[in-house]
Amino acid sequence: MKINVKKGGYSEKTFKEQFEGMICARIILAKGLREKHGYDKETRKATDEIVAQELDFYFVPLGIQTVKFPANFKLPSKVEDMSEVTLTNPTACVVNGFIYVKADGFTLK
Repeated sequence: MKINVKKGGYSEKTFKEQFEGMICARIILAKGLREKHGYDKETRKATDEIVAQELDFYFVPLGIQTVKFPANFKLPSKVEDMSEVTLTNPTACVVNGFIYVKADGFTLK
């Protein structure tokens, strides 16, 4: 069952509420860093503009979550699959029962 919740935008408070009890975050490099393109509402198509970068994380013990980073974000050269990290300035929002997370970056533990 999906709950219909809208909390009004990204916030640090929502991240803390939704990820309470999280032990750690681990990077999943299988799909790698992915470009997120903009969307033109008039043509209803994706644009060539890169608006963000996305990367999957495993939040122990909560599960897998995609995290959005700024468009100019680059993976550190020494990062390995399942590396334990701390997100920098994480925020989240809940829309129609789905959780969306974004952060400025991360640091390796």
